[in-house]
Amino acid sequence: TVAGNVSGSSTSTGSFADGRFFGKVGIGTNNPSNYDSSHDDLVVAGTSGNIGISIISATDSNATLAFGDGTSGDAAYRGMIAYLNDVDEMTFRTEATERMRIDSDGNVGIGDTDPSEAKLSITGVASGDYALKLDQDQNSSALFVDYEGTSAYGVDIQADVLQTAGALRAYSESTHAGSRHLVNITNNHASATGTKTLFIDQNANNYALEIDSEADTSTGMVIDASALTTGKAAYIYSDSSDTGAHQLLHIQQDNASAVNAEGI
Repeated sequence: TVAGNVSGSSTSTGSFADGRFFGKVGIGTNNPSNYDSSHDDLVVAGTSGNIGISIISATDSNATLAFGDGTSGDAAYRGMIAYLNDVDEMTFRTEATERMRIDSDGNVGIGDTDPSEAKLSITGVASGDYALKLDQDQNSSALFVDYEGTSAYGVDIQADVLQTAGALRAYSESTHAGSRHLVNITNNHASATGTKTLFIDQNANNYALEIDSEADTSTGMVIDASALTTGKAAYIYSDSSDTGAHQLLHIQQDNASAVNAEGI
């Protein structure tokens, strides 16, 4: 047990063995108390070049840094950063439970101990919590996806157990009167003639598209085909051979009091 200053030289051959130090320890500095008082019990300092601390363990073992508030049970490792040498992965723990892992390919798992399927995998989200929340206060995109794939979806939402609500919602409560879009779909290259800007495939006996407009002085739907030379602004097509009564287009004005409303 050593109290006070510990000194040595590059030629020293002695060993402190299981030394115990009462007070502050400085490596590379004689005055560890000169540093922030909340973080000066062990100070590794230098005035030039790189400074570092190495934690080395066997190739089949872990190198860890533990944080705790006691000496027994998980009180001794409530928080932990561990490098798992046998699989080359790094884990982070809080409340003595693994919360995040970085695997050997650089994939990050939050709540996922095997994030091999994605660069970022988030699972185990508590009820009522968001899996991902973006709070953007600047005039720039809150989420930007630069997709360079050629044969898969840039964004894929699978809601296989959905019962109520929806798989995607774009919502605004802004009172600003400026022109804006909640959803803007743009095919920005005239040569991409095989591209549909919006494709809806509905296999259930319900609406493929429903527009609920509560505006009283504007138009519920507008088709602007100002540059149209051939083709059609609207095309309704059916190849059904069913003989049952059905309409390709049904326009209904359902309030007798709206005497000035035109159905078409």
